[in-house]
Amino acid sequence: MANRAISLIETHERVCSERANEAATWRSGATHTLNDIKSSLNEKLENVGSDISGIEAAIGSVYSRLWLGVIGLVTLLLAVIGYLIAHKGL
Repeated sequence: MANRAISLIETHERVCSERANEAATWRSGATHTLNDIKSSLNEKLENVGSDISGIEAAIGSVYSRLWLGVIGLVTLLLAVIGYLIAHKGL
């Protein structure tokens, strides 16, 4: 009976050891995969950051041009109003 108990304990220890090795292997693989995902996301975020700065520059130039257009339109409308007041009266 003692030999059977010792045998069962040794079997249990061997199974636990195998499970611990499998868990360590899985954790190592999972950590490696997560590190790859993290580095990939960091690279994509860096690329998006540079893309955004390029977009901001493009939007800034369009915005400046829109302001010039708005100023031109306001000037044109004021000129038309001035013309109408001068030639047609108020």
